[in-house]
Amino acid sequence: MKLDKEIFAKCKVYFDKLVPYGFIESNDGAFSFRKDILNGDFVIHVDIDANGNIICKIIEVAFNEEFKGLDIEDYVGSFIGEMKDECERVLLDIKDKCCYVEPFRFDQSNRITKELFKLYNEAPDYPFDDGKNDEDAVFRCKDNQKWYGILMPIKRSCISKNKEDEDIIDVLNVKVDENKLEDILKLPSVYPAYHMNKQKWISIVLDGGLDDKTLMNLICTSRDLVIAKHKKK
Repeated sequence: MKLDKEIFAKCKVYFDKLVPYGFIESNDGAFSFRKDILNGDFVIHVDIDANGNIICKIIEVAFNEEFKGLDIEDYVGSFIGEMKDECERVLLDIKDKCCYVEPFRFDQSNRITKELFKLYNEAPDYPFDDGKNDEDAVFRCKDNQKWYGILMPIKRSCISKNKEDEDIIDVLNVKVDENKLEDILKLPSVYPAYHMNKQKWISIVLDGGLDDKTLMNLICTSRDLVIAKHKKK
């Protein structure tokens, strides 16, 4: 269901708050919650696995089948509007009482953000925030304000070139030594730069495919290259 992905996009779960809220815990550490909506004709299922992944679906009671109307753009009308309002009410309440929001979708994105602040006292800023785009974050040297990284949420298909890859991922663009570009592109989760100079920049998917130590080395190298260029000028 697209709605739950939008609502819980950057959320992390307070596991200790789930059972008091009404979730039922299973033996494998997963949690489930059921709520009747629209006079009991439908039931919204919210399942959270042991890793904190949240999966939601709507079941039509009369047929005991999943209702997918909210994911079909052509479905419009007062019923769909009422269904969406009911689902939003339930999911937003769970988000408010059982979750906290991190700056970015992926755990690795949040880890390296904290590490960069610890190392350099540099937090990301959002220069493209126009009320619609408040997610593209820039890491910049505080001394000269030059970028050494930009973190963007994009569809995986933008770099995989597989049109079926619709998942939203966090991608970090960093600058590299052009003489080492060929070897760097052989690393896991590393791709030619998305929307930037592919001879000087790369894109890294922050899904943990590249270990944190190697990732931080690439980011710090990017920062050094930006500083060196500025001093040269």
